Parts: sequence; C-alpha cells; structure tokens
Amino acid sequence: MAEIFHKFFTTGGPADPLRHYVVPAVERVPYIRQLVEDGLFFALRGPRQSGKTTLIQELVREINDCDRFHALYISLGEARILRKLASVSSFFVEALNEALKASPNSILSGATARLDPNPIKAVRGALVALCSSLDKPLALFIDEFDSLRGEIAKSLLDQFRVGHATRARSHFPYSLGLISTLSLDNLPAGEGKARRGRGSAPELWGGPFFVARELRLPNFSFADINKYLELHSVATGQSIEDAARARVWHWTAGQPWLVNALMTEAVELILNGDWSKEVSPAVVDQAAEALKREMPTHLRRLMAWIKEPQVRTVMGPVLAGSIAREPILDEGVSLALDLGLLSVDNRDNLRPANQLYQDIALRALTEHVVLPASLEGRFLEEDALALTPLLQEFQRYWREKSLAWLAPFAGDPTVLAHLAVQLFLRACLAGQGELQRRSAIGEDSLDLTVSYRDRKYPITLKVARPGALAAGLDALSSNLDAEGALEGWLLLFDMDNLKSPEEKISWKTKTLSAGRAVQVVGL
Repeated sequence: MAEIFHKFFTTGGPADPLRHYVVPAVERVPYIRQLVEDGLFFALRGPRQSGKTTLIQELVREINDCDRFHALYISLGEARILRKLASVSSFFVEALNEALKASPNSILSGATARLDPNPIKAVRGALVALCSSLDKPLALFIDEFDSLRGEIAKSLLDQFRVGHATRARSHFPYSLGLISTLSLDNLPAGEGKARRGRGSAPELWGGPFFVARELRLPNFSFADINKYLELHSVATGQSIEDAARARVWHWTAGQPWLVNALMTEAVELILNGDWSKEVSPAVVDQAAEALKREMPTHLRRLMAWIKEPQVRTVMGPVLAGSIAREPILDEGVSLALDLGLLSVDNRDNLRPANQLYQDIALRALTEHVVLPASLEGRFLEEDALALTPLLQEFQRYWREKSLAWLAPFAGDPTVLAHLAVQLFLRACLAGQGELQRRSAIGEDSLDLTVSYRDRKYPITLKVARPGALAAGLDALSSNLDAEGALEGWLLLFDMDNLKSPEEKISWKTKTLSAGRAVQVVGL
C-alpha cells in the first residue's frame, strides 16, 4: 500500500517501520538471535523509551518469517495495578490469547491458551498446554515484566524455572525473553514493603538463576545516529550539517527518545517543517534548550525520579564529583543506571548518561536555589567570558545564601556547593556557552571547563582540607594542559561550621610554570 504521510521521528511508543524512521533494532543486540536459536531464557533491560519494544517486535517478525519457530509478544504493562497472583495469572492468559488471535500465522491464530486451575502453576500449565498444540517450538517474549510486584513476579519466575527444567519431559516455550526497565534482581517491592535504602543488604531470594543472560540494550552509536538522520535527509531532502549531527550526539549520547525528541523539536517546531532549511548546530542547541524549558512528560518523569531519596543521594554526589567508581550492590546506583540517568565508562566510573540528563538533574537537585534573571548574559563580552568578575559575584551570593542553599544537603554539603557553582555558571551563560565536566576525580573534587567563543576556562572545585591547595593546583594544572589554557580558577570550599561566611572568603593569584596564572578563590 502506498504511503499517505511522510515518515517522522517518533517519541510515542514503539516505532512503526511504515510510519517512523527506524534503524534496524535487532542489530543493536545481535547476540539476542543466538540466544533464541540456542533455546535459552534471557532478560533484556533498558531505560524507558530506549527501543526495547521496537526491538522485540522486530525480532518476533523475523522469527515468524523463518521456518524453525513460532514467536509471540505480550505486554504485562496493564497488570501493574493487580495485586493478587490469581488476577495476574488470568491477565497473562488473556494477553496470550489476544496475541494468538492477532497473529498473521494461521497456526498461532487457531491456537488457544487455557488457564490451569491450580494457582501455583496456572501460567506454567497454560504455557504447557499451548506449546503442546503447536507444530513448532515457541519463542515467547514478555514485555514490561517489572510491572509485576515482587512476590507475584517471583511466583511467575518460579513457574518459568520449573517449566524450563522440565522441557525435556513436557512442552514449554523453547526460548523465553523477559523485557523490563529494571533488573530482575531489582524487582519492585510487594505491597507494604519499602525498597531497600543505600547500603542495606539485598533480599537473598536467589534471583532468576535460570536466566542465561541479562542483556542491557545499548544506546544508538554515533554511526547509528548518522544512519538514522540520513533516513530523514533522503526522504525529505533536508540537509543536516555534520556539525549538527555531532551536536545531537553531544546532547543525547545516543539515547533513542532524546534523539527523536531533539530532531522533532528541531525539524517540526524550530524550522516549522520547512525541509528547505538546513539543520545547523545552532538549531540543534536551540532544540535542546527548548526541551529543557518545556520538559515533556518523559523528562518530567525522570526529574521526579531524580528527586526520590534513593536516586537523589546518588545523582547529587555524581554531579558534584564525590562519587566516581560504581559501588557494588547499591540499590540507588542500580536504579539510576536502570532508568538511564547514569552510565558507566570503561573504567567503571559513574557519569551522567548524557548532557541533557545532566542538565535536568542539576535543575531537579537545585530547585530551591533562586538566582535573579539579571545574571543572564551579564558577564558575556563580545569575544570572552569575564569569569573573574563572575566568580566574585558568586562569592557574594555564597556568603549571603550558603546556609539556606546547603540546608537540603546538610549531610553532604559538598554536593550542594559543587552543584551551586554549576547552576550559577549556567545561569550566567544563558545558553550561549557550554559547561562541561572534564572529569570527576572523586575525593570531593571536580574539574569543569567553561567554553565560550572558542575560549576555554578551566575550573577545579575542591573542599578546603589540609593539603587541598596543593592537590587542587596539581589537578588544575592538568586541566590547563588538557585545554591549552593559560589561566585557571581553583575554588576551595571551607566547610568549617565554626567559621562565619565572611571568614571563609578570600582571593589570591598564584603563578605556575610557563606563565600560567591561577586564581585561588576561597569560599
């Protein structure tokens, strides 16, 4: 059938290849095909709106087009309100029957799943009866499995485990894929049970040990983004500059929903759907600022999660440079990773997942800090940033406001101190420059680089402790070398509660080798 409408970037659920731009999803996790071929049970997890459902639905089509297996996809998302195993079991079988009826495969569409009357094996019995009636092995994919509450989810996992173990004697799905946002080891607590706090021991229920592999769905690579954007250029003739593609990567790090949202904002709203207009880096940056300002539903949900204590106590220190390495068995870290708010680099260092999420996390954690609009652009000159006057103004604000600003982070004031600097700098830049975390050193230290009009301004933040000045100068010296800059700023935060704010304020200039100058700012 001929296409009536042009394809577009989608931010609303699974991508439809007939209506939306789609990069072959299965190629993002090619090993998943082998897991099905080998008849293994596996889990696929990734943040919401990362393409899990699109990938699985594509895989189901592939499997049903071959001669070896049948494949079915069901979603348990609507079961999240159910609190009894019997209700969930009934819903599960109804979902199976709906999927069977809708299948274009005549064998599947003629089959029926029946609920086993025994509650402890209701789902397993239904799957055994269904698989017994089929002429080929079945690959079953269950989406939104983490919608189920802890004890109910574990009951189903137990039934899957028994069915998997007895496949040689009775029929059961040959391969089973469980798709979720959360790790199966981090299932939602049951009714009336609180999630574990940071540092507490996990419930040792054994976990889904029969699951052969838990796969994490990766983001788009930069090559994927190029292919994806090229689909739009070929379909519409609209040019997307190479530098603009790089800016898409800068803001999103390949997070699929963000890529789609950013391009929708750029193409449809900023350029008004005029394909004759080129997508430039400035347009992409404008689109990113619009997303941060408008906060569509997906970003608002993430902001709500950031404010949850178990996530806030991780995101704050990561943004502030207090946490670098990934702790093991930390539920807050695990949840932030599952939600896609954090990522881990190849040295096991925690990082904000992308620049846009970093910015909304900073906003969520510092909403109580109120800065005047008069700061916007005030220190921006024609070809330079007046950083010294800017930081002198920050000194004044810090002296007057620090006690109120620090109140929400009384247990770890370093976090708010480092976040407040970033917030102040962003407010002054007013979207016209960039603030980048060059590195998170840990040990209450953080390196930043402000970029404005092709100039770099390295800043190191550190807590004033014995030896902090020497360590801070060493870190800033490395930052200066990396950025090729001749001047840097070292901000030392004195957290001694016995001193008044006025006693902590100071400003000194030190000269390093090769004529480099460092402004040492006491706060």
